[in-house]
Amino acid sequence: RLTAMGELSKYVPVTCRIDPLIYPINTVEIKTLVKAAKKRGVKQIITSTYKAKPDNFKRMLASFPQNQQLWRKLYLTEGERIGGYIYMPKEFRKDLIKEVREIALNEGLEFSSCREGFESLNTTDCDGSSLLK
Repeated sequence: RLTAMGELSKYVPVTCRIDPLIYPINTVEIKTLVKAAKKRGVKQIITSTYKAKPDNFKRMLASFPQNQQLWRKLYLTEGERIGGYIYMPKEFRKDLIKEVREIALNEGLEFSSCREGFESLNTTDCDGSSLLK
């Protein structure tokens, strides 16, 4: 995917969507990923967190048993239902999103987060369309 971003960025503005953030599975390498994306010409980072549904949550627990206790706490005990999904606690999600935002801005990239309710953290549209103006 990074190779594709590099090729595409020669011709059109490219957005990198880091989605979903699955704490702690893929949140430890965010800085490395953002830097690699920037190196390949990416102009914007878009991110959001994993939203659990009963069927996929069961598969996640089975696939990553080492995180069962943490995820049960974050989603089932402390999380919140929004629509048909279970979100991690609002402040926890906001801290993750802010971390990605800070990394993106430090790299000189635009940033947005989708479906999280933190529009004030966005520097541009969530869908990358602002890059085409």
